[in-house]
Amino acid sequence: MCDKSTYTYTTTITGWNSNYEVAWEPTNGTITSQSTSSATVKWEADSETDGYIGKIKAQIRNTNTQAVVATSNEIEVTIKSIKHLKPYLTPYNPGTEIRISPCGSGTVNLETTRLAVPGTGDMNPDKVNDYEWTIPKGWEMNGQKSDGSKPIRGDYYSAISYPASAQGGTIKVRGYRMDCNANMQYSIYSDAVTIVRDIDWKLTANKKYFVCGSTEPITFTINPNSTTPTIPCAVYYWNNGTTATTSNVFSVNPGASDLIVTVKVVYGGTEKTISLSVPLKAFDEENLPIISGPSTICNTENYGLTFLPNGARVSWNESSNLAEGPAGTFTAIGSGEGWVQAILTNDCGSITLSKKYLSVGWPSKSEFHLVMINTTTGEYVSGFTNSYDGTPVAICPNTVYEIWTDYKGHFDITDIKWDVPYGWEIQAQYDNGYDRYTTYLKVNSDLHTGLFLTAKTAECGWGDILGFYFTKDYSCTSYSLYFSPNPAIDETEITIEERIESEELIKSTSLEAISETEEWDIEVYNNMQNLKLKKQKLKGKKTKINTRGWKNGIYLVRVKYKGEIITGRLMVKE
Repeated sequence: MCDKSTYTYTTTITGWNSNYEVAWEPTNGTITSQSTSSATVKWEADSETDGYIGKIKAQIRNTNTQAVVATSNEIEVTIKSIKHLKPYLTPYNPGTEIRISPCGSGTVNLETTRLAVPGTGDMNPDKVNDYEWTIPKGWEMNGQKSDGSKPIRGDYYSAISYPASAQGGTIKVRGYRMDCNANMQYSIYSDAVTIVRDIDWKLTANKKYFVCGSTEPITFTINPNSTTPTIPCAVYYWNNGTTATTSNVFSVNPGASDLIVTVKVVYGGTEKTISLSVPLKAFDEENLPIISGPSTICNTENYGLTFLPNGARVSWNESSNLAEGPAGTFTAIGSGEGWVQAILTNDCGSITLSKKYLSVGWPSKSEFHLVMINTTTGEYVSGFTNSYDGTPVAICPNTVYEIWTDYKGHFDITDIKWDVPYGWEIQAQYDNGYDRYTTYLKVNSDLHTGLFLTAKTAECGWGDILGFYFTKDYSCTSYSLYFSPNPAIDETEITIEERIESEELIKSTSLEAISETEEWDIEVYNNMQNLKLKKQKLKGKKTKINTRGWKNGIYLVRVKYKGEIITGRLMVKE
């Protein structure tokens, strides 16, 4: 049936005598009049959500409670309306942009899907033949020029022309028809297709920057894109000039400041102004000189540049452990890591070159400190200073210490030399590649002395002598372990020794001399803390252990003697 058509529907009620009423329930329709047995409905499809289906049913309700007692069958009708339909534009995808040349006139051909009127059959339905097109201002269709807002009527296929001066805009279409009640119906508008006549202009230069004193012209080019290097209808006004040119290329000589170029482009009824700045640099930053000279300064060295740019003046900076002399000459006044740096200056400005990092001077006292570990207790000895005049550090007599040096400089240390006091014994010494030289040193009772070392670098040779001084730690009242040999190859003898050898000191403590009848136990652990060997109820102060077949490394020896735990470190080498 036609949109806005009016029809009357009746219902037959039986078996109900009193206290009832009839309620009519329409969908996409309006009750214009009704009674107990009939209702008149005006069918309308006004929106996309209405679709084209109308429905009507009747309900018997209790007059007092309004409870639904019975519901009739439902009648469904088809409303012949196109208000909910939406055409589709082809061959372009709606919602996208069509780019056309901004120069000259032309034609855009568009077609819309023909709308089918609902309710007129599935195999051969009625089609909508009439359409209204909204096109950009100044464009023309069917001999009519658009004002940009009022639609122009045509059919489902249209050739839309545009003059050279017209702008871009959007194109959309909707269908219309006269329904069977002589009412005008319109469909929903299609999604718009956007027509773009503008250009994404880009102004470029053949140089990112120019260098002080340069006289070579810089060329500027304005292009819409890489595939369309020029626009036929465009004219250009360079650097705020009043004379038009058809050239999209412009050359200008650099000066003593940043170069700024402006161009106004006039094309297809549109104009656009673009500017670009090319900065002035004091020096060519992509081709700077490099500082030349040795990477180590032992005494005095000269430094220069691989080349000097025209008109450049050079000045230098250096680290605090260097002193600058004439013409890039530097003298080591300290040691450690250092650097030199050149600054180039000309009439346009300056630039600071990257630092050249150096090793400065011999290894000195300030570069080292001593690390000592009591192998019996595993404790670090603290209190060391990096000079001769430090306060003496207290250590235990008759004790083996693991020692190494920790240095702060970045020198390529090639050798370390120890000067061991008379009566002290180096039990083992090796280069472990990280802490350099590790030494197992047994300290005797003479502690009023010093331990000295010097270090050597490949470039500068041997450095200053570094000394550390010691005094006796009178809190050392325990026993210690002595290994012979250490490192062990096949076997070693382990001896329990008294750390305090003075009779007067023995009398002032509870420590007794080592007993030949006292029983004691020994355990040996590898570096994974796994038990390697265990002996119990030993007597005397010595025992031998077989290390044949053991892996190279450091083993922890743990002895239980007279209620005390004595530990030591044994090194094994195959």
